[in-house]
Amino acid sequence: MVRVGIVGGLGPESTIDYYRRILERWKGEDPSTMPPIVIDSLDVTRALTLVATDRAALVDYLRESLRRLAGAGAGFIAMTANTPHIVFDELAAKSPVPLLSIVETCAEEARRRGMHRLLLLGTRFTMEASFYPTVFARHRVDVVVPAEPDRDWIHARYVGELLVGSFREETRREFTALVARMCGEHEIDGVILGGTELPLLLDAPEIAGVPVLDTTALHVAAIVRRMRGGAAIDQMRDEDTGPRRVDGGVYLRRATAADAAAIASLLAELGHPAESVEIPARLAAVLREGGAVILACGSSGEALGLMSLARHVVLHSPGPVAYITALVTASAARRRGVGQRLVAAAKEWAGANDCVRLSVTSAEHRADAHAFYPACGMPYSGRRFAAPIVQPPPMANPTN
Repeated sequence: MVRVGIVGGLGPESTIDYYRRILERWKGEDPSTMPPIVIDSLDVTRALTLVATDRAALVDYLRESLRRLAGAGAGFIAMTANTPHIVFDELAAKSPVPLLSIVETCAEEARRRGMHRLLLLGTRFTMEASFYPTVFARHRVDVVVPAEPDRDWIHARYVGELLVGSFREETRREFTALVARMCGEHEIDGVILGGTELPLLLDAPEIAGVPVLDTTALHVAAIVRRMRGGAAIDQMRDEDTGPRRVDGGVYLRRATAADAAAIASLLAELGHPAESVEIPARLAAVLREGGAVILACGSSGEALGLMSLARHVVLHSPGPVAYITALVTASAARRRGVGQRLVAAAKEWAGANDCVRLSVTSAEHRADAHAFYPACGMPYSGRRFAAPIVQPPPMANPTN
């Protein structure tokens, strides 16, 4: 069980809604216990002012909240608002514990449901920023926003009514009419309630006949899922932030760009040599696609093993499939249970990410791996066939 840290107050009504929904969802899964939650309530007026005038100061303001929550024992942190995700990447890069993105969570659900073109509603800052379209584009989903006059109207209602707890029937009807008009103009197949006060106003599963993506509900489900099932990896911290998940002198943590040399060395042992300078970009690409890269370390911090994970939605499976794309134990660290700990963590990660199967492929000549994986509860299930794809060289710049 992992304690969640909530950056709340942005605004107050949605924070109350988050707390209520987390308790209800937890009770539905385990009525005998209560979830461990710590909330840091911020000033929504100050936050919105900083969004509009000083993004660097906004990062500092939110980062202080992350530090307080981590200090209170949070294993991961969620922000109960969409707009602060405008600086999510800057916060995630410096956060002492992992952050759970409401935008990534919503994008994964849109992909799972086969949606292709979605209308985004929220504050002006959310509708006009790039963070929603950028994240959804990675999932091959287009995001459409209303025209400027409509954005102005939505923002005014959001800040002037919803953030102060006023949810009017007239406003609900006007939002419904706007969505109906946008459906006719843009052929959208869903609506993103990209503000956590919006589900308090628009609480039906459809608006104007199109399905709704309730970002609060999706985020809450992901929070509870991670609290209950993602401990093996989601409790991991960088080695200088403690505490560590230690077992028999071995602990697991997330890899960072600072581990480039160790990662390159372990990949070479696996038979995939790479230069250290290539690793940070590769690592960033894996994380950007929703994967994970884990290091197993000894009590002195030395790298003992490496694992890379990916999650894919595939046509032939009823649910997402998790893949171990690389797993290696350093030659000097074998027979210490490092590989078994990594596979166990992979299974927990797969479960926490709604996967229905964990899969791995192994080259024909790796007899040791062919014995290892069945011993870890992963029986043989087929062969792999692969062909290299040669990319054409870039065209030279034309000269005059």
